Amino acid sequence: MMISTKRVLAMIWFSISRTLRSPSEIALVFLLPITVSLAIAGMFHTQNAFNPAHVAVADEDRSPLSEALIEALAATPYRVHLVSREEAEAAIAERKWHTGVVIPQGFSTTMGNKTPVLEVLHNDRSDGRQVEARVRLIVSALAGDAPKPAPLIVAATPSSDVDFEGFSSTRGAFGIYIMFALMTLLGRSGALHIERKEGRLQRTLANGVPYREIVVSHVCSIMTIGALQASMVVGITSLLGINWFAAGFAAVFLPIMATLFAGAGLAVMASGLTRSASQTQVLSGGLPTLAAMLGGAFFPLEVAPAAVQQIAALNPVYWGLEALTASFMYQGEPLVIPFVALLIIGSLGMMLGIQGLRRMAL
Repeated sequence: MMISTKRVLAMIWFSISRTLRSPSEIALVFLLPITVSLAIAGMFHTQNAFNPAHVAVADEDRSPLSEALIEALAATPYRVHLVSREEAEAAIAERKWHTGVVIPQGFSTTMGNKTPVLEVLHNDRSDGRQVEARVRLIVSALAGDAPKPAPLIVAATPSSDVDFEGFSSTRGAFGIYIMFALMTLLGRSGALHIERKEGRLQRTLANGVPYREIVVSHVCSIMTIGALQASMVVGITSLLGINWFAAGFAAVFLPIMATLFAGAGLAVMASGLTRSASQTQVLSGGLPTLAAMLGGAFFPLEVAPAAVQQIAALNPVYWGLEALTASFMYQGEPLVIPFVALLIIGSLGMMLGIQGLRRMAL
């Protein structure tokens, strides 16, 4: 039952070298993700879609509910400033901050029998829709039975010692990277089916190589090509202007590795549950783009329908972006949830895929 490391490494190298010898594979795996990531990062930087990062909040109600609302808003990637109504209006008019929220007196008493009313202030540099969408979600959660619904209310404060200028472009580039990473990993998942169709798998087995070693090398080659793609994309785009390391090396490395593990798990699952390379190609062509759209890579989920936001809990793109945001913004507990979600997705995919590969008829 021992696995020959030498044979496994040889099969991994053979698989990767075939990819590196193909101009079309190089373009799809490396050049296209780098080009599109730079383009999207430039668009996000121009539009500054992540701002406004600062939100002025005037709490005129001063109740436990208003404090819970402020706590929940502070747990998002917004920097909350507690001021008076007059100070908020003046700061927004003078463009010191672009958006503000006023919690009027009587807010807590209307939660039980009326529709609570909040005021969102903004100037001509912001329409306030993102902040309004976030506040609506928080108020809806507070109106439920649970006194402190999770994960909207988290006891955390955004970091203040990191320069987040340009984070919108980094986040946009990361979302595009995840989409192309899923395309690459799912595309590689069909390699074993191609080997079987062309007869190379049967010849390898006839030469005495155990099938379990072939499965191990197949899984490892998927993860290796994903890691190689990540290093190329991040390395080259960082030289061309994307500030990946504004919050340190670990803030980028850990989200990439966790997302890569989840994507590799899904690729192995696709390999074990499909029966031909054409089926995996269909998945790699459509599923990553759909996951990116529904995971917040192209637009903030706060403005998406509630059903889309609920589906995001199953989406590795969403959790990958959350892991990056948490690594840049927070310390402690908020970091745990997205990484655990990615590890669960990857582990379940690996288990289902390996079981499918074991049962696959040769």
